[in-house]
Amino acid sequence: MQHLSLVFSFKNEEKNIPLLIDRLEKTFKNINNWSYDYIFVNDCSEDDSENILIDLQKKYPITIINMSRTFGVGPCVIAGFRFAKGDAVIYMDTDLQDDPKYIPEFIDNIKKGFDIVIGVRKNRKAPVILTAGLKIYDLIFEIIFKKKLSTYRAPFVAYKKEYVNNLPWYNNDHRYFIPIAINKGAKLIKEFDVSLNKRNSGKSHYNKYFKVFWGIVELLIFIFRMKTGKYS
Repeated sequence: MQHLSLVFSFKNEEKNIPLLIDRLEKTFKNINNWSYDYIFVNDCSEDDSENILIDLQKKYPITIINMSRTFGVGPCVIAGFRFAKGDAVIYMDTDLQDDPKYIPEFIDNIKKGFDIVIGVRKNRKAPVILTAGLKIYDLIFEIIFKKKLSTYRAPFVAYKKEYVNNLPWYNNDHRYFIPIAINKGAKLIKEFDVSLNKRNSGKSHYNKYFKVFWGIVELLIFIFRMKTGKYS
């Protein structure tokens, strides 16, 4: 039996977590021959999120990782991936924007032998400046790897564990999981369309404009690391 680890980063998601677990469990009832676990990384929530998870932990395969202070999404996701023990790993948003109904398709494609399975968000609406920045990002990696994908920066992705395992993760490397996996040898890549749900509750925790401008510097630093063998 193969095992799937699902990683979640969260901050103040008390209204979303019970709904998320409910939808996940309904999905896994229809999946055979795969065990699974949930890894929730707590970015210093100030609401009742952790207590809700502790209660759910009595019934479901949940691991809670508490960060020592607020680090942001990147270090939380990386902490979750370091802890993941599954044959495959998926990161999902805790706010229900990523729909668990797509998990069977991720699993089916991993079983077929794909190294990376990308859920391409087709209905995402973003400001012009963010859209332009992401297109440049994709173009740069298309040139580097000589491989055309719909996107190199989708967050809803399944990876075979060997391509995201035992790596020297740096801050915000979660934005580069797909390039890191390809650089480490992943060749068989499957893409399929997914719909992005509206956020169920709460609000986003990043500034889109800061993300674009700082992202340029961050991208150059990442490419330097990759070219100097840090992720080999």
